[in-house]
Amino acid sequence: MSVTPNEPLYAVINLGTAYISGMLARKHPNGRIYPLAQHRMPSSGCIRQGCVHNIDNAACIIDSIIEVLSSSLPEQGRINSVYVGLDCRSMASQPYTTQIDFGAQEQIITQEHLDELRRQAFAVQFPSLEVLHLSAPSYILDGKREANPRGVRCRRLEATYQLITVRKSIVSNVRQVFDESLSLGISGIVPTPLTEAMLTLTNEEAILGSAFVNIGAGTTSLAIFHNRLLSALYVLPMGGGNVTRDLMSLKLIESDAERLKLSRGSMRLEGVDKEERVVGTSSTGERILKQIDINRLVAARMNEILGNVFHVIEISGNEDRVASGLVLSGGGSRIDHLTEALASMEVPMRFGHIRADFVDESVNPSLLREYSAELSLVHFATEDSLIYEPVSLEDLFESVQPEPKPSSAPTSVVESDEDEGYNFDEGNEKEVEEGTKPQPRRPKRPAWVRKASIFFQKFNANDED
Repeated sequence: MSVTPNEPLYAVINLGTAYISGMLARKHPNGRIYPLAQHRMPSSGCIRQGCVHNIDNAACIIDSIIEVLSSSLPEQGRINSVYVGLDCRSMASQPYTTQIDFGAQEQIITQEHLDELRRQAFAVQFPSLEVLHLSAPSYILDGKREANPRGVRCRRLEATYQLITVRKSIVSNVRQVFDESLSLGISGIVPTPLTEAMLTLTNEEAILGSAFVNIGAGTTSLAIFHNRLLSALYVLPMGGGNVTRDLMSLKLIESDAERLKLSRGSMRLEGVDKEERVVGTSSTGERILKQIDINRLVAARMNEILGNVFHVIEISGNEDRVASGLVLSGGGSRIDHLTEALASMEVPMRFGHIRADFVDESVNPSLLREYSAELSLVHFATEDSLIYEPVSLEDLFESVQPEPKPSSAPTSVVESDEDEGYNFDEGNEKEVEEGTKPQPRRPKRPAWVRKASIFFQKFNANDED
């Protein structure tokens, strides 16, 4: 599908610990995404736990990605700005309540009142943290919850937001890469754990309560939704890369340990022949390893990661907000026997990726798994990333402009104010319709959360012994 000059296109860059990736896409009038180009490159250590560590190396990699994406553009088109996705350590949500007291005289709530509440929340300052995004708020009118307050009369209006914050130094490094090293504008810095969750969870999961867990290379992110609203967001500084480094204790270099994890890594401990040998490749030749030794290292680290996830759910007071269980994503969730380990604790779970109703029907399903973060960034993008440089009359007469080549089929915060009550079923609608049905009563606290938390506490305690 060719690119039409002056057509709005959206460029995104996702800063991952293992890979830096980018996508250039258009959006149809119905909101569905059509990727024009996507590319990823190993971060090679310049991104650590989702944070820019080496500014020069990160800029060099991103510049190469932008060059690949730009090959799909007409000759005069140039990527001028991008949306940047972050999933990094220190990122977390904090509840914040703001209010308007009308006194004894009741007033009818208008959009101006709601905008004022949002401005108050976005103006909050923290000594070392920057607010990237405001979640859709929950409203309280005269002490009673109200899903759609506009048009309702009251004396006191309250709104509770989840402020998604990150350390200022992390944002400063991101701006250094794009603004100064690459002279590339930043249309928005986006918390990808939030955007991915919103495009992955079903409407039922978002209403009844669910935890979206993305186990990446350097971090594990957790986004909890209940009654369609974000209840909490946390990013843990551990992931699949920790498993790889544990396997290096078998006298393997990092690249060989990574290959071993992908090919033979498993959490299975019972029923494994303790004498079973596997061949591990290394730079010095083949090595014979015990499968049980591999599994013990993998299981120990994965149980630590999962244990922390359940511990955070428990201590944050969100046990009763995850009745639908876990939705797992990310490379670390593909470890063998993970499903069986959770099933043994009666943890309801499924594997998830961006839902197909958000993209063009022709998009390869594998792209939904491989580029979930990038697709979610495009979905929330609103600002055109391109500029078109004018062509001089001399150039027009001296040369014939070639037709743009058809783009190949997909192979190769936000600093908006809030996400405004996202409708998880309607992929192309951003606001909850007026007259939304009353939300169901709070579900009974699921027993599996406590059960799983106790299991991992005991497991990790025994492992230390």
